[in-house]
Amino acid sequence: DWTVGVLTVSDRVTGRQMEDKTGPEIIHYLKEKKFSTQFSSATVPDEKELIKKQLIEWTIKGLNLIVTTGGTGFAPRDVTPEATKEVIEREATGLTTMMLLESYKKTPHALLSRATCGTREKTLIINLPGSVKAVRECLDVVLPMLPHALGLLSDVKSESSHQAHHPEDQKKSESPHSKDHTHAHSHSHSHSHSHSHHSHGQSPLRKQSPWPMIPVEDALKIVLSFTSINDTEEMEVEKCLGMHLAEDIASAEDFPPFRASIKDGYAVVFKDGVGEYPVLENIMAGTIPKQTVKPGTISRIMTGSAVPEGADAVIMVERTELIPKTGEEQERVRILEPAKREGVDIRKIGSDIAKGEIILSKGTKIGPAEMGLLATVGVKRVKVVKLPKIGVLSTGDELIDPLSTNDLQPGQIRDTNRLTLISALHSLDFPCQVMDMGIAKDTESDLKSKMREALSKADIIITSGGVSMGDLDLMHPLLTQLGTIHFGRIMMKPGKPTTFATVEYDGKSKIVFGLPGNPVSSLVCYYLLCLPAIRKMAGFSRPDLVKIGVRISSALELDPERPEYHRCSIEYKDGEFWGQSTGNQISSRLLSLKSANGLLILPRSSNTLPKGSMVDAYVIGSLL
Repeated sequence: DWTVGVLTVSDRVTGRQMEDKTGPEIIHYLKEKKFSTQFSSATVPDEKELIKKQLIEWTIKGLNLIVTTGGTGFAPRDVTPEATKEVIEREATGLTTMMLLESYKKTPHALLSRATCGTREKTLIINLPGSVKAVRECLDVVLPMLPHALGLLSDVKSESSHQAHHPEDQKKSESPHSKDHTHAHSHSHSHSHSHSHHSHGQSPLRKQSPWPMIPVEDALKIVLSFTSINDTEEMEVEKCLGMHLAEDIASAEDFPPFRASIKDGYAVVFKDGVGEYPVLENIMAGTIPKQTVKPGTISRIMTGSAVPEGADAVIMVERTELIPKTGEEQERVRILEPAKREGVDIRKIGSDIAKGEIILSKGTKIGPAEMGLLATVGVKRVKVVKLPKIGVLSTGDELIDPLSTNDLQPGQIRDTNRLTLISALHSLDFPCQVMDMGIAKDTESDLKSKMREALSKADIIITSGGVSMGDLDLMHPLLTQLGTIHFGRIMMKPGKPTTFATVEYDGKSKIVFGLPGNPVSSLVCYYLLCLPAIRKMAGFSRPDLVKIGVRISSALELDPERPEYHRCSIEYKDGEFWGQSTGNQISSRLLSLKSANGLLILPRSSNTLPKGSMVDAYVIGSLL
């Protein structure tokens, strides 16, 4: 039974100005033809990035077929083909041509369709027009080829695939009048049997997660695809340390704005050479020269001072000698070594920064050096990416506030996750607004109330607990009710039940991370998934964690079921990075994170890695 995603692309449908008729029609058609019973559906406006996000998410989930409807014409906002072409890896021009030719037989207007088809990994993507009639016509054309195409993509040998390769076998068993009926019957019978077999093999008492377990890399792709850079705002420069520029900064003036001396010494005429010369004046930094240096005269000058008119070189003071005065005569200085060339030790106007030059590019993180540059060219206010607002919420009846003065009662534990996550956020090398959303009880009403409060205040909500399969693990049902869960399990240790969702709230898409309740799991997943999303929202062009190669200081036993992110202490010695395990890695043991500045990326295997083996590691703390 093929898995199918149906994506309706329409501003008007998304804005509830009209009913979606083509999306449901596609699902009805494919059910009617007994092609599939497993459908995902979504509606997005005519925005290329949103179309791409949905296509990528479904391909990551491994859907066999994605059918889009709408946005294939000539209108300015018809961008479905452009979005699709940026997602697919190989075009399927045969399907596109076949639909176009058959549709042209019905109406010449079919030539105005710009639909495209293609594959990404094991998923086939087909663009259809936005009318019910055109949708049925196009599906009539491509449907006979879909089982074979999808079988090739998924390496499944089916009866339909065999018939496509050996049409003579099909002809022997069919008459021309019964061909369509026979194909439909054969296809339906095959999947009916498969479904029946699957149903009998599953225990009705076993509680299973509905979410497929996906690799960490795929989970991160999904997270970043649904994370957008924050809006921008204009702020005073002195308040922007650690933030990211949302615009290019060009200098409004030359720097230096005047010819400036590089050395303490004397402003001279280059051609004069060695000899004794009268000193016209002393030019201090911040003052304006009053006299013009003519041949046979010099002026004393300090570093950074404006070079007077007439002077075309500066002789450093170490190459001169002061001549003692014998009375009230003018001060005189002997030049011991001539200037090597005109312009020596003089900074030209605009030699450091020219007027109109871009000194900082959009996306630059504003650090101390960048603050100095902005001050140099006189910038008072800049446009920056707004700081992410992050709410941290714990869940569980067993939790009490760690700062509470009350003694622990039987069955209670202190809420360490919230304080740990908030501290991790405050220790970042860029600012963000962190909000403590407290503890939600294990009731639908309290969890929903706390979540709505967090959604009203934060861009990103990080929760811990309530994402496993227990009777009081309520986060999945709530997120399904409020928004869309994009994944609910990850193939990793620790952190398997980590969940990611988006919720539309007050006209804005909010991001929700449901982290496990075990302290180590929550913090490891924060580094691997939450932190890259926060960095992207804050404006980082490369939000991923830094990855380096390290040698392990001791033999490590690998997990045969899941890749492990093993806490370690990384240090540099003998020209290499070495990773020392922090000990017992059980997910509830917070001591394993003490002194940890790295996560060893250990592959899934039943083997043991010997001491000295080289593995990749994520850096989560200072290496100094």
